[in-house]
Amino acid sequence: KNNLPFVVFFHGWDLEFEAVVTKKYINFFLNSFGKAEKIFVLSSDFKEKIIEWGYIGEIIVQTTTVDATLTNNFSLKEKIEKRKKDNSTTKILFLSRVIKEKGIFELVDAFENINKRIDNLELTIAGDGEEFNQLKDVVKNKKNIKLTGFVEGEDKIALLKESDIYILPSYTEGLPIAVLEAMLFGLPVITTRVGGLKKFFKNEKMGYFIEPKNIIDIENKIELLLSNQDKLKEMSQFNYQYAQKNLTNDVVAEALHDQLKELI
Repeated sequence: KNNLPFVVFFHGWDLEFEAVVTKKYINFFLNSFGKAEKIFVLSSDFKEKIIEWGYIGEIIVQTTTVDATLTNNFSLKEKIEKRKKDNSTTKILFLSRVIKEKGIFELVDAFENINKRIDNLELTIAGDGEEFNQLKDVVKNKKNIKLTGFVEGEDKIALLKESDIYILPSYTEGLPIAVLEAMLFGLPVITTRVGGLKKFFKNEKMGYFIEPKNIIDIENKIELLLSNQDKLKEMSQFNYQYAQKNLTNDVVAEALHDQLKELI
């Protein structure tokens, strides 16, 4: 309205809404968001869609960030040494909204199957959402599954510190902060090849890709990590170092600063 230059950062991406825009609202998009000097997105797939809609400005694929101070009192080396000495329960963490599209029910089924074959295994489900009460009913008689509800602050940090593997079997995603936070704490990640994860995630280095809605695949990838402690350690160290160098708020802020400075 006031002819002021602006930029847009799409922090997520809804495929259903993308379809609606494609069908009805491309002109509206171009006359609103399309007036931006630059658009930041989380995935090259999203970039290609915006180009397809006719946007002619610069589109930059950029990651979201994690707070570097979360790991102020955390030592991955100490955690690895403790795990090696204790040889105790392996803790798997799901930290996200509790909705069907996050693959939570497939995860519970897969864990139940593994739990029959492998001892000293625990699944913690942290988060709240539309299906939380339904999930509560599903897991009430299942062994070694713990529901925490919504967590934040020190409670979330404690969960990330004590967990060994992070899993997010989503049907669709942008670039979930929870995955980046898990990496910051050196957790190998099991997740799906969707959204921003497609190009960002390094399969077999950061963890393993699984197929959405595939219970057997979830089981196989969890057991693959459980059966190879050297690989688990290697992925832990890779993720921790990668997150420190590429994903913290100070690193990403510097990159954004350079991009915005060009417009001033």
